Amino acid sequence: MDLFDNYAIEMWVRPQNDTQDNAWIFGLGGPNGVGLVQMGDVIQARNTSTGAESDFGEFAITDATLNQWVHLAVVANNGTVEFYVNGELSATHLEANSPVPPGAPQRIHIGVNAGGGVNWNGALDELRLYTFEGPFDPATLLVKGGLPASGPPSLKGTFGGFPLIRMDDSTETNLLLQNTGTDDLIISELVIAGDNASAFTFGETLPDLPITLAGLEVAKIPVVFTPNGTPGIQNMELRIISNDPDELNPDWTHRLHPTFPGK
Repeated sequence: MDLFDNYAIEMWVRPQNDTQDNAWIFGLGGPNGVGLVQMGDVIQARNTSTGAESDFGEFAITDATLNQWVHLAVVANNGTVEFYVNGELSATHLEANSPVPPGAPQRIHIGVNAGGGVNWNGALDELRLYTFEGPFDPATLLVKGGLPASGPPSLKGTFGGFPLIRMDDSTETNLLLQNTGTDDLIISELVIAGDNASAFTFGETLPDLPITLAGLEVAKIPVVFTPNGTPGIQNMELRIISNDPDELNPDWTHRLHPTFPGK
């Protein structure tokens, strides 16, 4: 496939942090090329075949967009590079002596920069690279009409871990629960169990039950850890009852294992 102009790179992206720098989500050409790169709390659309930075559009990673799916596309459209967010044109780039294509042959890198030294930490789905003829029509060419996951509710959990704490202290963190399906996910029960269950409690901001999550919505489940045993790894199981039809549900368990080093 020779990609000199009139090509599109599109995908569903779910950023999972706002701290990575120079983490390429997708790149075409090298050493950097055309594509998407995370720089801290933004995802930049890039167009360069020289290695020099040439960002021309940004998608902000905020509390509202973190761990949420967004559809992003970079399109070379008859001499202009365009950046689409959820199917809507967000930015364009046309600069003298900065060609639209990276040239041939192209080096494709997914989830890593061209040199292989930085890996992107996030989730991708339905990545497409294709060419087209004539003017680009996002209404007919972009796959933006649905979520990357479809059908029944699907429960997924993300947990960043507890920091180390000492005796007579406690710490709180959030377990993120997301519905990656399209039908409503209903969480009807949350139970703390496990070998060291007495060392864990729910935080004050725990949502009222039942928790209903529409497609791609996220709920934060605050968990407080107050060590009350001997130093070492403390074990907790969060039992989650929901309408997820997966074979692991409705009895879905998320295990937390913070370390208590003692004094």
